[in-house]
Amino acid sequence: MRQIIHKTITLLWIGMLMGWQQGGPGWTAAELQLADTAREADYLTAGEKEVIKLVNLARMDGLRYLYTFYQDYRQMPVEEMKNPDNEYVRSLYLDLQQVQGLPVLLPDKKLYRAAAYHARDMGQSGRIGHTSTNGQDMAERLTGYIKRWQRITENCSYGYRQPAKIVGQLLLDEDVPSLGHRKNILDPQVTHIGVAIAPHAKYQFNCVMDFCAYPDR
Repeated sequence: MRQIIHKTITLLWIGMLMGWQQGGPGWTAAELQLADTAREADYLTAGEKEVIKLVNLARMDGLRYLYTFYQDYRQMPVEEMKNPDNEYVRSLYLDLQQVQGLPVLLPDKKLYRAAAYHARDMGQSGRIGHTSTNGQDMAERLTGYIKRWQRITENCSYGYRQPAKIVGQLLLDEDVPSLGHRKNILDPQVTHIGVAIAPHAKYQFNCVMDFCAYPDR
């Protein structure tokens, strides 16, 4: 009996190690493929596709995301997130525990174009925020790309080009009392996403995520 138990444990460890090699422990190949909705979007870079994939994994299973890809950003054992000094870490731990089975987001070329415009605009000007250098707010800018929408939101990240760090930064949403970026990523109402990463004059890189729910889809 002991030999059987030992063999079973060994097989489990091998399975976990194989999971690491395939993109993250605890995620099956089928789940990773389900999250990778942008894999055929030839207008996106590999990094932009990966951002969409990670956003979808966080929506599919928040707690599992904490134990896997979030570690690349925070480098903090999940067990320490229960009662840390940082209130944002604690609230993220509590929030992601509740996330299970949200629908994956589909890439949208119009949203990508809107995100790419804003990422370039902010990057070249060295500015931050959701207002373009021409004075347009997010809704005005997005309406130039999508004429009919039921819901639109936007996230902006600064300082990172690595997908796991971009998504980690926005999920943590440190020093953002409204937690608006986290809420946008985990919003059950949105269905489509556009992502663009561009150089930034002040922060080296910036990433813009535009989210949308269309009224007729």
